[in-house]
Amino acid sequence: MFKARIDDYLGAMVPEALGVDERLVDKYSAVELRTRDAERPFGPEAISVGILHAAGVPAALFQPAVLDGQAELVAARNRRPRSTPPRRGRCSTR
Repeated sequence: MFKARIDDYLGAMVPEALGVDERLVDKYSAVELRTRDAERPFGPEAISVGILHAAGVPAALFQPAVLDGQAELVAARNRRPRSTPPRRGRCSTR
């Protein structure tokens, strides 16, 4: 149920996506992306940060500990640097 819900949310945000699956690499857990057109899943090296966020946020919000009320706080943070630097100096309202 939990996995199907995440895959449904991902499919709503990324129409060609069917879902994500776990891939074990040595002692680490990675993510694979299944799509409608691909013959095989995309591995973690080919998945964009946006796709990871699209799957990760619902996974964090709908994990059983959150739904059962055992987790008091769920946070998602974008740690990527800004693509454009902040503007400095005077602001014009022209």
